[in-house]
Amino acid sequence: MEKEQIKNLIQLRFPGVYNDYKMDLMIKDIENSNSEIKRRIFKFLEAGEIEDIEIEGYTVKKLTEMGINTLASFLCQDWLTREPEVAKQALSGGFDTIKFEKN
Repeated sequence: MEKEQIKNLIQLRFPGVYNDYKMDLMIKDIENSNSEIKRRIFKFLEAGEIEDIEIEGYTVKKLTEMGINTLASFLCQDWLTREPEVAKQALSGGFDTIKFEKN
C-alpha cells in the first residue's frame, strides 16, 4: 500500500488526530511493522475490523482500555514482539507518551 493511501485511511479513521509530523511517524512505523501486524492494521484501516490477538498479555482491546487509540495499540503489539521486556515494563508502569519510532 502506498504512503498516500495509508495516510488517507488514517485520516478517515482518526480525523484531526495526527499532525503531519506524527502522521509521517505512524506511516513509517506501520511500514516497518511485522507482516502479520501490518496485515491486521490494514484490515482495521480499510474495513474497521479488529483481529484481536494477544501478544505478551496485551490485546488491542486491553491497550485501548488503557487509553491508547486503536492504531497505536496495533503498533504497541508490534513493539511487544520486538522488545517484549522493555515494552511490558513501559506499559505496566504507565506512560506520558509512547513513541513508536524504530531505531
